[in-house]
Formats: sequence, C-alpha cells, structure tokens
Amino acid sequence: MDPISIGAIIVLGLSIVGSYVYQKCRAEQRKTAEIEALSQALERYASQVALEPVDRPIVEAVRRELASSCTPRLEEKVKDMDLAARREFFAGIVRNVARAMQVDIKSLSFGDLDAGHIGRCRNEGFDIHLTITDAVIMADPRRAVYTICHELRHAQQFTSFADDRWGFSDRRKAQWLSEYVGTASAHASESEAMFRAYRCQMIELDANNFASAVTKNII
Repeated sequence: MDPISIGAIIVLGLSIVGSYVYQKCRAEQRKTAEIEALSQALERYASQVALEPVDRPIVEAVRRELASSCTPRLEEKVKDMDLAARREFFAGIVRNVARAMQVDIKSLSFGDLDAGHIGRCRNEGFDIHLTITDAVIMADPRRAVYTICHELRHAQQFTSFADDRWGFSDRRKAQWLSEYVGTASAHASESEAMFRAYRCQMIELDANNFASAVTKNII
C-alpha cells in the first residue's frame, strides 16, 4: 500500500477515534449534568419535608417517653404478654407519646384495618380517632411503636389547622392542608403505583421523618 493511502487511513482512524472520544466526553458531561440536576432536585425536595426547628423539643420529649417505655429491649418487655396485655401496654405508649406531643385523642382502638394498613388516624370534625392493628402489636412490637408515632404525627398535623400550639410554618401547614383535602389514602391499596404515590405525599413523608427521628436508636 502506498504511503499516501496509509496516511489517509491513519488520518481517518485518528478522526474516528477523536470523534468517539469527543462523543464519549460529551455523553459523560451530559450524564454528570443530569446527575447534578437530579441531586439538586432531590435536595430541594428533601428540604420540603425536613423537620422544622419547632420540631426539636417535640422530638426530644417523645424520645424521653419512648426511652422510659421501650428500653431496654422492647421485645423482652412484651414477649410473655397476651393480646389483652399488649393492648394495655401499647395504649399506655399512645397516651404518653400523645401527651408529649400535646395531641388530644378522642378514642383509641385495636383491631383490624383494610389490607396494607397497620395504623390509621382519622378525624370526625376536630375529634381524632386512632386505630392500631392487633397484628402489628403481636407480630412486630417495634413496628407498632413506629406506627403509633407516625399516626400521632398525623394527629398533630391535623390539629395544627385549628390550634397550632407548636408554631409550624404557614408553608408547612399549607402543604399538609392541601393533602388532607385531596389525600390518596383511601385508594392506596388499589395498585402498586397508587401505594407509591400515597407514600410520597408530604403528610406521609413528614410522618415517616418524625417517626424515624423519635425512634432512632430507641426501638
């Protein structure tokens, strides 16, 4: 092969390699930019549901109550209790945590709920009613405590609309209120997509954040 042809092949090869490297770099830059944009979006979203400074004394008060009721070793405390005794034990936790959160509960019941639900907070007017399933207090005591804190946070969210004794921001209450009006909880068990949407509501994310904060390293 003559030198000119060889040179042309080399130039073409270098051009192809250069184009590939360029496209690869551009793809990496786009990927990096997308990741950065996604990270920023997630950070902004997380800030929407982060606990506020006014939550700190509430979290501390609840943690004190849980430390008194649930430690050491919650499972050991309840392992020999029958259903009636466990209902009484967890009712005491509800009373103590509700008091620490300054939440008034009109009624507490144990029993069954719709499939996929182990706890429920509902309101009739401004009366709040709490239900915890027997299944969770018998099968998973730690999950029962987490659920109690989660549902009591819902009670606190709702109470803040009528009597905000805690000082939550107007922005946070507006987020809660918009979802109380159009909550997807009634349809959460209809499909996996609906359940994921239900779990991503602000009121659910906030209740989970709160329950995680008060139970961390305690249960």
